[in-house]
Amino acid sequence: MSTELLDRVAQLAPGPALALLESERNEQSDLWHYVRGSLLRRLGRPEEALAAMEKSCSLQPEIGEYRANLGAALLAQAMAKGPGQALDAYYLKAATTELEKAVSLEPLLVDGLASLGLAYQLAGRHDEALGLLDAAVEHDPDHLAAWYNRAAVLNELDRHQDCLNCLDHALRIDPQFEPAKVSRQRLLSV
Repeated sequence: MSTELLDRVAQLAPGPALALLESERNEQSDLWHYVRGSLLRRLGRPEEALAAMEKSCSLQPEIGEYRANLGAALLAQAMAKGPGQALDAYYLKAATTELEKAVSLEPLLVDGLASLGLAYQLAGRHDEALGLLDAAVEHDPDHLAAWYNRAAVLNELDRHQDCLNCLDHALRIDPQFEPAKVSRQRLLSV
């Protein structure tokens, strides 16, 4: 995939970007599949996104970022039923496997650390989750998802003041981040 095409795709909204990418189809390019998978995911087409991400990983199995992207998409599928609903165990296990591979390939990949931390949290592996999320925020102090997920783990560990501190930090990063606002309000009302 050419740098020129990548630059043009990056300047467009997901729908037009996908159309442009499809017009320059390159089945042999791992990057083409990776970008396509990311766009499909943003467009709410998870099955197609997963297939494209899996293809990028099969073409370049040693790129941690590809595996982290696939793991995050699998994790989203595990949680697809929504908050408070049962997780899909198959997708959670698949996500965890991919994210563990991603982090083993690129130990400082913050998105991978944060996603794996969430996967461990969802699996009830709170201490491991907290360690990964601590590493994520250490390497990127402005990683919103890592702070928010760290707050959730701390809440589950009944460390409510630490949870509140994480939520406050998340809101300093993005004062409009609604999940942190709601979680903070809920925590303060208990």
